[in-house]
Amino acid sequence: KDLVLKYDINSIKRSVKNLISTNFYERPFKPGLGINLRGMLFELDSTPSIALEDDIKDVIMSFEPRVDILNVSARTTGNTLNVLLNFAIKNDPKPQNLTISLDRIR
Repeated sequence: KDLVLKYDINSIKRSVKNLISTNFYERPFKPGLGINLRGMLFELDSTPSIALEDDIKDVIMSFEPRVDILNVSARTTGNTLNVLLNFAIKNDPKPQNLTISLDRIR
């Protein structure tokens, strides 16, 4: 009983967050799952945010059928990457927001 279970909207948000934060070859038998977001942290100046936003949209559309993407915004400020994702769950018309912030330490 050391696992915290999530239900309904929170489980979908966790699933989307896991997809975004998963790197390639991190999941056994699914090498194409995820995006290389942590690897992009060290190339923040050279990685266009439009390409990053497209990668996020592609991975969510491919692996999370319960979600319709409304808007993705990826912005860099200094050593921080902020991703704001607006999406709608297919059975719930109310839009949801998910914010992910990753910091480059070195």
